[in-house]
Amino acid sequence: MDIATGRVERSEPRPSSEFEMHLEIYRARPDVNAVVHTHPPITIGVISAGIREIPPMFPDFVAIAGAIGAIDYVVPCSPELAAAVRTEIADPAMSALLMRNHGLLTVGASVREAYYRTEVIEEAARIFWVARSVGTPQVLTPADSAAILNLEAERFRQKLLAQPNPA
Repeated sequence: MDIATGRVERSEPRPSSEFEMHLEIYRARPDVNAVVHTHPPITIGVISAGIREIPPMFPDFVAIAGAIGAIDYVVPCSPELAAAVRTEIADPAMSALLMRNHGLLTVGASVREAYYRTEVIEEAARIFWVARSVGTPQVLTPADSAAILNLEAERFRQKLLAQPNPA
């Protein structure tokens, strides 16, 4: 598809039914080269229970997931959903969006980066769910998160994930 006009450039493969949402992300975020939209069951379960965020509980989440926004339910495949996503994801710091009763959307400089964010967020939802089921989740503090983000190994890994073809 042509991002500027929304015109379908070729008929196969057929664009996603959520093409308007994807186009709005690319239009709002020139830094985004990849969008991954999934329906991960644990993430959907956690956010559909009224929880607006999945907290940081392990280093990979801090290093890979990035800033995560949330929106209430909006009918899928609708212009209203595309507009709600654009509003929330327009912030260049935002790397993921929890969509209540719908799914998860992640963005990245590469497909690899967006995909890893999806995997890490689903794992975080699973860990949070289990932690809440058996006790009180122990969330990493802002100081813990800052220390993780300051690790050379994590900065290197983030750089690799953003590259289309890591060395």
